[in-house]
Amino acid sequence: NFGWTRSHDVMFCGEVFWLVKECFWMLLIPWLSMPAGVVSVACICTAVFLRRQEPYHRLVPDVCAAVWLLSNVVWMFEEEWWDAPRHQTPWALTPIAGQQEALFSRWQSVIKVGFALVPATWGLCFALTAWPSLRWRRQLDAKSISVALTAYVATWAMKDLFWLVGWLWPALAADFATIVVLVWGGCVESGKGFAGLNASDAAWVVWTLSNFLWILCELAFEDSLLLRYSA
Repeated sequence: NFGWTRSHDVMFCGEVFWLVKECFWMLLIPWLSMPAGVVSVACICTAVFLRRQEPYHRLVPDVCAAVWLLSNVVWMFEEEWWDAPRHQTPWALTPIAGQQEALFSRWQSVIKVGFALVPATWGLCFALTAWPSLRWRRQLDAKSISVALTAYVATWAMKDLFWLVGWLWPALAADFATIVVLVWGGCVESGKGFAGLNASDAAWVVWTLSNFLWILCELAFEDSLLLRYSA
């Protein structure tokens, strides 16, 4: 029980630093976003390690989340090191090493693989978990539902993948799907429907809406500073 509590606390710490990383990445302040990203990856990978003896249907979604975050942080590093925004911020802190398209493109290919692995692995985990219960009982059992409640990991990674390759509408659709899954998961886990949604659920939804604005900023409005600050 202590191990579960400890891993839960470390995971929560990682999510907090993830939010800090996202905030300063949006604002293109690398000297704050990069350390926050490193701490976030360290915390979440540590939490996954502490949960290594969990059943696969609980462990795999956590591993997927760690791979997604690691890919996301690498994306942040290569963007802040080598990519210049079309509309520069007043503080003009990026790119740190000057614009280098060759390095930027090479690392983007690696990041795409990381993002693509997440929904593929999560989907395989869900299929392996759900198939026996669907085959014999024609309905999802508790294990399958617990995996389904983590579908936001897959949809968020898909959103990042579409965003990375510049597909506006698929990225926005995946972002909206993430909101739907988060709200549905909060309703199911609480057992009280919408009345059971709490501050944590609201924070995740607001975070996802922020990403919606950020996608529009980069893919539809050429790095608009107004949208960047709004996000």
